[in-house]
Amino acid sequence: MSKAKQTEEIMSKKNLTMQGMTPLNALLLVLGMAAVGLSIYLTKHFFESHFPTGIQGSGFCSISAFWNCDVATFSTFSNIAGIPISFFGMLFGCFIIAGSIFPSEKMERTNGILAAINAAGCLVLFLYSLIALKGLCPFCAVYYIVSWAIFYLFLKFGDFSFQISPKIIAIYLVPTIVGGAIFHLHFNSETEKLVLMSDSILKEFKTLKNYGNPETDSKFRIHTSAEKFSDAPIQLTVFSDFQCPACLAFEETIAPLIKKFSDKINVQYFPYPLDDHCNPNMKRSLHPHACHAARVSMCAPERFETSHTELFKAQSDLSESWLNDYAKKLGVTECAKGEAVKKLILAGIELGEKYELSSTPTIIINGKKIEGSLPAPYFTAIFNSLLGK
Repeated sequence: MSKAKQTEEIMSKKNLTMQGMTPLNALLLVLGMAAVGLSIYLTKHFFESHFPTGIQGSGFCSISAFWNCDVATFSTFSNIAGIPISFFGMLFGCFIIAGSIFPSEKMERTNGILAAINAAGCLVLFLYSLIALKGLCPFCAVYYIVSWAIFYLFLKFGDFSFQISPKIIAIYLVPTIVGGAIFHLHFNSETEKLVLMSDSILKEFKTLKNYGNPETDSKFRIHTSAEKFSDAPIQLTVFSDFQCPACLAFEETIAPLIKKFSDKINVQYFPYPLDDHCNPNMKRSLHPHACHAARVSMCAPERFETSHTELFKAQSDLSESWLNDYAKKLGVTECAKGEAVKKLILAGIELGEKYELSSTPTIIINGKKIEGSLPAPYFTAIFNSLLGK
């Protein structure tokens, strides 16, 4: 077949990439690059959140209780055997870019099927976030939109004939297997490194400013080893928010450590809802049910250890109706509406100003401030140091 006839046949077929760098192919290229860029950011955020290099931890891209990166970062499906889900998004974007720059019929058909699989996977993750996590990672959401746009281009304009090339798939498997193995090993290496970093973490902790403990002990404790708060060798004052995903991550980290150091540690709480319904320092409500949750929990200080655990476990279900039912269960419906508990919450918020509080959770360990949660080995090293070990 002559070159002219081959060109004519290509032009007559429905295809997306085989006619050169057309506007549609250029759009596909840009979308592929966007998928790679978003995936790189999400991968970076995953490792920074799980393996902070300093004692203050990594930042959290929290826009609101719903739009929150940590909803996904600390979820069950954030990784597979230590391989971030975003790695597969990065690969997908690279395959789309390769197919756009170096087109072939086999690659277009294969990429079209991959685009369909990727779009279906994004839909599953999107629904999981909405239904199970009750929140959505902003950058993940943008990636979902990019993925669905890529799938639409293949479906509408590409050679979408459900024909996968074994050769192309074999080529794609090489970076997938090699890259997956590298990320798996890196995850394990970073996990081991957490313990090895104890010395540098302790040096950093010792240089932190000592703000001192609150002048008044909180009535809200989740563990008591000594009646007077300052009599325990390890003293944790926690400023927290029941709708904060990072606060939930801290709860899950600190629970086994409290058991480990049970006869040496006091843990008290002060409310700091990121909710303008009760917090005058908030210009908008990041967590619209945080004030209500704080009121309910603080109306029964003798049961705070239990109620605080139950509220965090129900974080994704928190709503006005859920909290009203829970208040009724605790018998604190009227108290939760009263002025006394509102003043109690405001006192905790005002106390936060002493510690120059700007985010939750903020943990005061023997007078020294740590913003955000930390991996368990970091806390263990600090606690052992306070015990003279």
